[in-house]
Amino acid sequence: MKVLWEIVIAFMRVGVVGYGGGPAMIPLIEAEAVDHFSWMTAEQFAEVLAMAYSLPGPVATKMTAAVGYRVSGYTGAVIGLFALLVPSIIGMLLLLTALRQYRDLEVVQGMINAVYPVVVVLLGLLTFDTALTAVGASSIWITAALAAVSVVVIRLIGLHPVYMIVAAMAFGAAFVR
Repeated sequence: MKVLWEIVIAFMRVGVVGYGGGPAMIPLIEAEAVDHFSWMTAEQFAEVLAMAYSLPGPVATKMTAAVGYRVSGYTGAVIGLFALLVPSIIGMLLLLTALRQYRDLEVVQGMINAVYPVVVVLLGLLTFDTALTAVGASSIWITAALAAVSVVVIRLIGLHPVYMIVAAMAFGAAFVR
């Protein structure tokens, strides 16, 4: 029972302060799962994150379900998802009501605009941490080459990212150990 309360506490904290959507919540989930409660190692978290990104749907909910499941089975997954989503649902209802009334005020616009840099920093930290984990798992040259090829193929050639994800998974399965 204690571990279920820990899941509620961990994911409610993420749900309350996780502004910016799923990718911005990942460092917060990692802080809870790896640093605070030690439910998994950074490497295990990176593996779950890679799997979550390879599946369709919102990444934060997939990560929450995976961590909750790892800690306490299906019950942990359901409780974790509930704890993550309830603060957002309540907050959205309250904020949308207030925003409807006060959306033209300059202070409200300033508050919304001030949050954007924080989200960018969280995404940057996530990218940096994930890159360090990937480099630790394989050669830095393979990681750099895959990143460069992905940028060229997605941005310059215009190939849809899903094809690069599938190609990278196939490459990793065949050549990276």
